[in-house]
This record gives sequence, C-alpha cells and structure tokens, in this order.
Amino acid sequence: MPLNPALERQQLFISYSRADREWVDRLKAMLGPLLRGGDLYLWDDSQIEPGALWKEELARALMSAKVALLLVSPDFLNSDFIHKEELPPLLRAAEEEGVVLLWVKLRPCLVQRTPIHAYQAALDPARPLSTMPLWEQEAALEKVAERIAAAFQGTREQKPPSQAAPTPTPAQTPTSAQAPAPTPAPGTAAPPGLARQRLAGSDTVWGLVEELAPGVELQLAEIAAGRFSMGSPPGEEGRTDFEDLPDEFKFLTGVAGVDVEAQRLVSVPRFWLGRFPITQAQWQVVAGWPQLERELDPDPARFKGADRPVERVSWHDAQEFCRRLSKRTGRHYSLPSEALWEYACRAGSTTPFHFGSTISSDLANYNGNYTYSSGPKGDYREHTTPVGCFPANAWGLHDMHGNVEEWCLDRWHPSPRQGPSDGRAWLESAEELPPEGRELRLLRGGSWFVAPCGCRSACRSGIPPGELSDLVGFRVCCLPPGLPAWPLNP
Repeated sequence: MPLNPALERQQLFISYSRADREWVDRLKAMLGPLLRGGDLYLWDDSQIEPGALWKEELARALMSAKVALLLVSPDFLNSDFIHKEELPPLLRAAEEEGVVLLWVKLRPCLVQRTPIHAYQAALDPARPLSTMPLWEQEAALEKVAERIAAAFQGTREQKPPSQAAPTPTPAQTPTSAQAPAPTPAPGTAAPPGLARQRLAGSDTVWGLVEELAPGVELQLAEIAAGRFSMGSPPGEEGRTDFEDLPDEFKFLTGVAGVDVEAQRLVSVPRFWLGRFPITQAQWQVVAGWPQLERELDPDPARFKGADRPVERVSWHDAQEFCRRLSKRTGRHYSLPSEALWEYACRAGSTTPFHFGSTISSDLANYNGNYTYSSGPKGDYREHTTPVGCFPANAWGLHDMHGNVEEWCLDRWHPSPRQGPSDGRAWLESAEELPPEGRELRLLRGGSWFVAPCGCRSACRSGIPPGELSDLVGFRVCCLPPGLPAWPLNP
C-alpha cells in the first residue's frame, strides 16, 4: 500500500525503550496542539495493531520519518531490538537522506560512547530529564516540542538530496533581509569538497577541516540548527554596565536608557564555526594569497606566536580574509552574525558563561584582578594565550570567553530586541544613532584585558570597523549549501 504523501513529508518517529513509555506519553501531550493542527504526524510502536506484521510496519514508519527523536536511557542503549532494528536505518537516513535526528537524555547513561552523541541533543545532556524537578521537566518537554516543531519547519520544503538546490529568484536574491533556507540534517550537504569528520583531539566533536597550507589547518565545528533565547535575563550581573560609561560613548552608541541585552527568540540554521579564533599562522597564509579588495599586513599582532590569535586586525581586514578564503576554496566563509556567535557560545546553556554561573582564570584568559558573582580572583596574564589552552564548550569551541574579542558581521544596534529572528546578521544601520555610530560593528566574547562581566555569553559592544586593537581578533563561519550567501560588503 503506498504511503500517505503527507506522512512522507511530516512524520515524527519516536524511538524509545518500553521502560521509558511514560516519557512518550508526556511528550505526546505536549505535542498536542501541533498534532491537532496537522503540523506534524507522530508514530511510535503503540500504533502497531495486534496481529500486524510489525517489521513491515516499523520499516514503513522509518521510511516516512522526516524527524526522529531518540529517548535515550540505559534501557534504550541496552536494547538489542533498538540497536539492530531501529538505530541503523535511522542513522543511515540522517547521513544520506536528510532526516533530522534529535535525542534527549532521559536518565544518566553512556550515550557519549555511541554514534548518537554526534547528533543534536534537544536538551543539555549534562542534565538528564529524570534528574530535574517536575516543574522543570515540564519546561524541558516544552523545549523539546519546540525543537521538534523547528526541525519540521526547516525540513518541510527541503528537496531530496538528488535534486539540486533551487536558484534564487530575483525576489530571493540574498540581501540583508533574506531569511535562510531550510537546514539539512547533521551529516548531509557538507560544503563541496569537504567531508564531515571527527575533529582532532575529540571523540565527540564533528566538523570540517580546511587545509590552508601544509601543516596549517582550519578546524570548523559543526553547529546543529536550533532555537534559543538570545540576550540575558533581567538581573544578570554585568548587563547594565553601559550605564557607567562616559556620556560621549553613550551618545555614540545610543545605550542610554536602553536594554542593551534585551532577549529575543532566534532560530538558527546549521552552520560550521571555527573551533578557535584565527591564529597568526592561519592569518599569514591567507595574507599571502592574491589581494581582492585590500592589502593585508602579514604580521599585525602585538603578541607574537603562530598559535596565538591574530589581533590588531580591523573588521575590514577580517572581511578581506573571508573573501580570500571563499575565493580560494569555493565555499562561503563569513564572519558569524551576532546571533550565530551567541548561539554557538552558549552551546545550549542559559547561564552567564557556557560553563556555568561564574568564571575563574583557570577557565578563560581575562583580567583576573576582578571577580564575577561568587567567583574567585585569579591570574591577570596581560597578554593573549595560544588558542585552545582552556576548556571547550559542549560543542567543542574554545576561547569563546576571553583571550580576544571577536568581530561579528552585524552593524551595532543599541538594543537587539528587534533584530532578525532567523540567525542572519543585522546589516541595516541604526537610524537612531549619529552618523559615526551607524558605522560601528559588533564585538563579542571579551578579551585578556577585560573584567569577567565583559566575557559573558550575552555581552555585546561596538567599535568602528577600521579600528586596530590588540584586544580584538575574529573567527570564521562556513555557511551550508542552499543557504543564501550573506553579502561580504554589507
């Protein structure tokens, strides 16, 4: 019997152990509005009628799934049936056919020792659902339902892998207002010429490796699509520090009386982001490639070292680096948007720092003479450190807090509340600012010089695009095939 075409496009497959059935029932209740509205269809093995050929029914359900949710627990990982009958076709479908694979850690287990861990966790795996109080479980299930809905939104119009991506019509030509196209699942549609692989030094971080020159590589971590609350909640320490800055600066940046870290929900496409800030070795290679729009100083940094981040590079210089990299490789490299940067930095966290509610100089390179919350004082190194010296976040990214501040593609806006909700850069100028203020560009991440409050995930500032500072470097992102390219001259 042929499959229902609607089910081919919109079916959710839930894989779980019978021991965890109550979680399926609770999730189905949370998905109720989506199911009633026809936004998606759900399949789990309770729908197999008595006497039915269950293997055929299972195969049919797997073939019609567009999104698969794995409810992972010790019983799930110990199930021979799941291991032999369900997981292999789901993993193949995720790798080869664009099925979105999400997973939730229900109870403590060794999921990190399995291939599942390479795919997108719908919730922070450091906090299994069963360890949360009941009220927090409900909030977490709501988040899972939202992740599922966002995954269907991203796949609803996606073409099969055998079809080429459509050519944009004139109305779709990439502009500052262009929304991203649907996002492929992890493991599919990598940029042409690069293969998805485990990155060196980690068993769990997947991504891409771009060889710039013999012995000089650019590692890019794969960042799965998702949705998050950008900005900081009221009351987070450090979010109102702009109020203490000089009046001249407040006039230029328009921050007086403004919620500079106002929160908004943002849906982010899948992309790849440099695991580290661009190093001096990487910079020197690309600076030696043919000039496109501007000359690059091959050795601009104050603090010398091949593995240290390059600094004293302007926003324009960073853009030239991205142009040369894009032209040489045939792939689309860019500075990340402010939204992509914060999403990647947080790695699913909601605390001021990706590693928790406070910070120490053992975790990042900043001015340790100052403290944050209950954190201790520590070292003030007074210089940059080689990239990767400090622990990575959950998605394998290093130096997101401190070392050097990082250029983003966006223009500065005093409040991000009305910014794009789809992950793209905010390229329109802020008309409420004086002419000089409209040219400012975004910085994220803090540096070796600043106090810890300036290294928070949500902390944002803006400086002129031509400014050179030993506090400022950058990292690059690579956008997936099918996502309209952001302009390199915004």
